[in-house]
Amino acid sequence: MVKAIKPAKPETCPKRPLSGYFRFLQGKRSELAAANPEASVATIAKLGGHAWSALSDAQKKPFQDAAAEEKAIYDKKMQVYTKSEAYSKFQEDMKAFKKSKNKKFKKDKNAPKRAPTSFMIFSNEVRKGLMEENPELTITTVSKKIGAAWAALSEEQKAEYAKKKDAAKKVADAKIAAYKKTEAFQKYQEDKAVWEAKNSPKAKAKLEKEKAKAKKLKEKAKLEKEKAKAKAKKLREKAKKEKAKAQAKKLRERKRKASKKRSTRRAAKKRRV
Repeated sequence: MVKAIKPAKPETCPKRPLSGYFRFLQGKRSELAAANPEASVATIAKLGGHAWSALSDAQKKPFQDAAAEEKAIYDKKMQVYTKSEAYSKFQEDMKAFKKSKNKKFKKDKNAPKRAPTSFMIFSNEVRKGLMEENPELTITTVSKKIGAAWAALSEEQKAEYAKKKDAAKKVADAKIAAYKKTEAFQKYQEDKAVWEAKNSPKAKAKLEKEKAKAKKLKEKAKLEKEKAKAKAKKLREKAKKEKAKAQAKKLRERKRKASKKRSTRRAAKKRRV
């Protein structure tokens, strides 16, 4: 099945700035890593959360003010961007993408889960501590903070999670390979093939063609019915005229015979006189 491709954001789209917390964490991470050389990236992030929570409002203010200043600049850029042709074109592309996006066949509930990505492993390690340190944050905000924290990692730090991902992938791949030999997997594949045959672009196009053909035949049948109805009406009118004509002829013939009969009687009467 053809997969719809999500449009990429225009290059002119302003980049959202970091929050006060992540501006602080950017500068604090190297210090925490130097003080705790054996600590994992998740532990460093947790320590950063503790350090941020320990700051007074006055100590947090410079970071928050800088973030607010960048946010104000970002908002102004967004006001300009949302009035641009690039933004309008992106919105149209997104609307078309959502409209044309193919529906997917239901997931195989029996299939083993795939291995998590490096980012997901990092996210799972960091999320709990981040939420404990910042209970007022929404899930969306926490996710954004985790994304920013991941982006700020060095290549060496990300390599640690890549190793964890590879190890998890070996285990997951083994489970998936074993599952693909089961009857449950074969049944799922058969059901999926039937569904895709009915819902593929080719099948949909064929269905639309059949609908158009059926509509055309229906219109043709309706037209033929109207023609037959008009023809029947015309024949009835013709028969009515012919009947009226025959009756008129018959009446004239009776009148002619009656007139001839009267003439014959008058002539006979004259001869007798």
